[in-house]
Amino acid sequence: MEASLSPSYPPAKVQDLLAPFHALTKSHQVACDSLQDAAQAAALGRVASLLIESERLLPGLLYGATGQVSGADVSGSQANDMLGQLAELVQSKGGAVGVLAASSMPTQTGLAAVLRH
Repeated sequence: MEASLSPSYPPAKVQDLLAPFHALTKSHQVACDSLQDAAQAAALGRVASLLIESERLLPGLLYGATGQVSGADVSGSQANDMLGQLAELVQSKGGAVGVLAASSMPTQTGLAAVLRH
């Protein structure tokens, strides 16, 4: 079952969602913007909240059991949107998922994850 991914927060709420990501630094390993890092953390149930960019598609496969990702070289019949797969994995492990417009995202990678300790 694929999650419906469209902007889900009014602009006033966006700043509240972004505050934890900005307040936490990647150097303290409490936030990340890498698909590989976020996928591995999600597989372990360590993603507390995930923000993904609407309209961004990353074709490939994300293996939920391990958090490994396989990029665009996957054949078209098997490729899925890895951001959608990541969102589903985070939700299945009790994390929150928000979808924001590109102009509201705190990163350029299409995702921002705040990790659990």
